[in-house]
Amino acid sequence: MKKIFIYILLVIYMTAYASSFNDIYAAESKGSNISSSDDEKETKSTSSESNEASDYKKEEKKNTVDESDTDNNTSNAGGKKKDDEKKDEEEVADDEVEKYFPHASLMLMADGDTGLVMYEKNADKQFNPGGLVKILTAITAIELCDDLTKKVTVEEGVLENYDYEMSNIGLIYGETLSVQTLLEAMMVYDAGDCALVLANEVGKSYSEFIDSMNAIAKKAGAQNSKFTDPAGFGDKDQETTLNDMYKISKYAMKNAAFVKIAKDDYIEIAPTNKYKSKRILYSTNQFLTSYYSDKHKNPAIAGIKSYYISKKDCGIIANYKTGPSNLYILCAQSDSDEENIYSYNDVEYLIEYAKQNFSVVTLVEEEEFVHEAYVSNGKDTSKLLVITENKIQTMLPYGYDSSAIEMKFDIADNIHAPIQKREKLGTMTVYYEGLKCGETNLLAYSDIESSAFTYLKHKTKTFFCSIYFKLGIVIIIAFLILKTVTLNKRKKRKK
Repeated sequence: MKKIFIYILLVIYMTAYASSFNDIYAAESKGSNISSSDDEKETKSTSSESNEASDYKKEEKKNTVDESDTDNNTSNAGGKKKDDEKKDEEEVADDEVEKYFPHASLMLMADGDTGLVMYEKNADKQFNPGGLVKILTAITAIELCDDLTKKVTVEEGVLENYDYEMSNIGLIYGETLSVQTLLEAMMVYDAGDCALVLANEVGKSYSEFIDSMNAIAKKAGAQNSKFTDPAGFGDKDQETTLNDMYKISKYAMKNAAFVKIAKDDYIEIAPTNKYKSKRILYSTNQFLTSYYSDKHKNPAIAGIKSYYISKKDCGIIANYKTGPSNLYILCAQSDSDEENIYSYNDVEYLIEYAKQNFSVVTLVEEEEFVHEAYVSNGKDTSKLLVITENKIQTMLPYGYDSSAIEMKFDIADNIHAPIQKREKLGTMTVYYEGLKCGETNLLAYSDIESSAFTYLKHKTKTFFCSIYFKLGIVIIIAFLILKTVTLNKRKKRKK
């Protein structure tokens, strides 16, 4: 019995020793990390300063304008307004833009990086995309063709039913050109004959090409579209929405080969087996060329495609890039007259609208302190300051809700030395209202050497606090009790 008593005392002592280590380790871990609430306070402070600066700029732009100019059918995705005065300022800014009334019945403007919808008007209403479908035709051909320099020949019957009153480059039966040249002529000059040849010659068959178009559209996120005609002229049942075309355009613009074609202002087609002279074709997109007129040319427009079905049905998708801004502006079912194709004016209207109602906000500065990490085996210190590698900026509405900004860290709880200055430790992602605004690497602010003693101390604490140690104690207790009981039974039998 004395042995059992001694065993029990030994176990109690070891358990108490482990618990003390556990308390110490927990206290150190708690003190080594910046709480999420502290991060949130810093974020709110930074965002509030941006709000004040934005509101000051907005106040300078105020002018008295007749409120009757406001378009009641237009909805704008903006931030939460904090008081009535800011609402009034926003209404005045809206009225300034509304001096020009948009002609397009379908409109959409969104930040291509975050997905923030900045302006919307019937963006989910279905319509015939006309030549805009060539965006999808182009990206489908690019993905299906391994080599864009591959030569294809216009087969008999492919253009038999083509309406040559529509845009074309005069392709002839038996003419041979590269896939690259056909893509360029289709996107730059809106050539529908090139679209039909691509659909017939790239891939296994015309019907499988159409299937691939719809599959890629769904892959891009389009949910309310049906594509049946790669040229965009023949089938009136072909339909899509601006929201779907926005997603398809973003998807296509991630492809380097597509981007190069989408921003070309003109192309030259070298002589072929059917044409002795070269053909020079200028873009139908007036934002990209001054060939027709220089009143709309804009170097900040990086493509991508215009369309023209009739004087009462024309439109454009434009990618507007300036500074950190990456906007997609879509207008459809606009009109035209002898002097203007108003879809270009509609895009310019939305660009001005963005300038008056949104600003570029810096959410995180370059090399900003954002976190404090715990180093398990650091020499002379167990704490490491963590900084951002890059600045994160985004477009946000004036008077945005700073509490909707969220920072998420992907970094280990315990970091092991040695650590070099500016060594990558993890990443940080910033969100606004659930939309991703940007991501940056997290870097070590300074060098930290390793310490064998600190490492051993850390490992000892970890061991005594681990579940394995506690489980081992239970097993030892059970074993000792069982052995003691067995010995006592043997002693009784001997007696």
